[in-house]
Amino acid sequence: MTGFDLFMNSKRGQQSSTSQAAVLVLVIGLLIVAYLILLPKDAREDVLKGEDIDFDDFGNGNGDDTTVDKNDEGSELLLLRNPGNLVPSGIDDVEKEFASVHLFDRLEVETQNLADRVAASRSLFRNGYEDLEFVIENEENLEKLSLFFNVVNSQGSVEISLNGETVFEGALASGDVPIQLPVVNIGSRNLLRIMGADVGWAILSKNEVELKDLELIQEFSLENKAELRTFEVSRAEAVDKAEMSFFVNCLEIKGDQGVLKIYLNRRNVFFGKVVCDASQVSEDLSEDFFVDGTNFLTFEVDKGNYIVESISLDYEFDEGFQPLYFFTIDEKDFEDVLDEDRKVKLIMRFKDDNSRKRADVQINDDTIFVDVNSGIFEKDITELSKEGENFIKIFAKNEFELIQVEVRLEKD
Repeated sequence: MTGFDLFMNSKRGQQSSTSQAAVLVLVIGLLIVAYLILLPKDAREDVLKGEDIDFDDFGNGNGDDTTVDKNDEGSELLLLRNPGNLVPSGIDDVEKEFASVHLFDRLEVETQNLADRVAASRSLFRNGYEDLEFVIENEENLEKLSLFFNVVNSQGSVEISLNGETVFEGALASGDVPIQLPVVNIGSRNLLRIMGADVGWAILSKNEVELKDLELIQEFSLENKAELRTFEVSRAEAVDKAEMSFFVNCLEIKGDQGVLKIYLNRRNVFFGKVVCDASQVSEDLSEDFFVDGTNFLTFEVDKGNYIVESISLDYEFDEGFQPLYFFTIDEKDFEDVLDEDRKVKLIMRFKDDNSRKRADVQINDDTIFVDVNSGIFEKDITELSKEGENFIKIFAKNEFELIQVEVRLEKD
């Protein structure tokens, strides 16, 4: 390797090291910028001024039910909630009745008269056929279709077609009746053609047939295996002691009856084989199955023909709304409370509509009474508070809107 080559390799090494250093500086710079962006505003200003950061000056949460917020004046937020509309407690007996449910999976047979008499004949020079039109009103549920008639006279071969497709060809005798017609190509309007079969080149041959009392026998598969009933519940948590009752009326008595299933909001509340002529059935329902708003009762069978009637739903409904909240006072803060350096304050903010707001507010083992017309109520609850977890439960005495509940630790 020449001296020139050594010089060039050294040069490349220096350039590579310089590039790596530049990339490292760029990455460090980006991390610093991201750090400053993520800092709270006050902390970011401290950093830019070259001061130390005191993270105790910035708010942080410590659980779902307790919020800690310290400010420069030493006030600390322990609880902040928005209850909304409060309604006094009152238990009502609710009874809901539902329309009967017809559930079935069955075959239904219908007869349609086509013609009293038809006659058809065919020779080499003449084709005297008969066309019969008929209508099927429920073709999607048509399970089976049969052509019934009485043979008055039949000579030679006969051809019967349905909507252009041959369904029978040959000598016709009484034993061929009824003739099964395919349901694949059935429409709402259909054409049945009866004629003698082709005689070919037999000049003297003739195929002829005379039929009477032509009827279509239609078998429909009808089913309505499931049906819904709905009802409304304003607050599902207020439902208690729920019971459903119903009666099953069997329209067809068979040895092997179907199975009835009932669901409340897709949760099974009844499962059993149908017993005909049984008494009224009653079932307890779990309160956990109810939901706020629209609830769905679904009735379902696998087979049979039944009417589920006298359907009713009874439950107790406690319309009251008593919000319950928790807040925590840690050991250090409670020492300040004991030393009378700080106090615990309850603040309740109402919709300011000059109406009267009355409530009992339970704080741990004690109760305070609220009776105001203004939009705010404040109370020192230091004596009612304790170290660790505390709770507040509000019992409304009349209906009003409670916008906010706040508990703070403040300097005395």
